Amino acid sequence: MKIFKRPDHIIFDTKNPNKMEFKHIHINDLKKPLHQTHMQNDWDFLAQHFKQQEGTEHPIFKNFATSYYYVIEA
Repeated sequence: MKIFKRPDHIIFDTKNPNKMEFKHIHINDLKKPLHQTHMQNDWDFLAQHFKQQEGTEHPIFKNFATSYYYVIEA
């Protein structure tokens, strides 16, 4: 699953959590907020896919409280 993080304009992939792609995507092109795809809160869902490494939090959590997450449909 590819996840787009706003306002940073970063795409993360649950299959390859160490890769980040910087891309500008217009908000009108994003159809589904991440929280509509699962029954957990977003933090718990993301924590399952983007683990800490060497005690350092994954970049997807940076500015979590002021970020929005969307699923990019393939």
